[in-house]
Amino acid sequence: DVNKVKEDSNAENGTSPLEGAGFTLYKKYATAQTDKGEALEGGSAENGYYYKVLAIDPSGGNKPTTFRFEGLDAGEYMLKETTIPSGYNKIEDMYFTIEAVEGKDESGNVIIKELKVTDLKDENGKPMKAANGTDDAITFTPEPTENEGYTGKISTDILNLKGVVLPGTGGIGTTIFYVVGGLLIAGAGILLITKKRMKSAE
Repeated sequence: DVNKVKEDSNAENGTSPLEGAGFTLYKKYATAQTDKGEALEGGSAENGYYYKVLAIDPSGGNKPTTFRFEGLDAGEYMLKETTIPSGYNKIEDMYFTIEAVEGKDESGNVIIKELKVTDLKDENGKPMKAANGTDDAITFTPEPTENEGYTGKISTDILNLKGVVLPGTGGIGTTIFYVVGGLLIAGAGILLITKKRMKSAE
């Protein structure tokens, strides 16, 4: 479960549900798949191929604040915010790994004993904070319930922020600053040389 939230000073925990977002979940495969539709651009034998698992977007008046992705296998995934709430910044694509530890209950049925989300990182491979605000893996140990038996569910909050997004290191924003700065320096140099030549001519 992905819970979309915003900062809210009036809320008890500092955040409240945020409508208007949409998410698409992709799974990574080592090789190209013929039955999974079209892979995201940039797939390769070296980096793997990402195929869409499920897209949940606000449509037809439906504006969910909790996005549920069910029946996921162990493996590597990427979560992309494909619809951004008006007035808010887009979150970075989130890459993570689902690890499942299976076992058996007293009746011999196969159950999930432990479920982990590990290796949480952004598109540049930089570690991202887990839902508990630390670099630790997000871990959920399933507990038996009276009606459902053992369940395997992980729930996390994703916070959208308002404001201006500053250009990142090496991004197009910084490139523009470098180009403009270089032109200004070159212009100043030409002006200085021209003035010296004019004085020499006098």
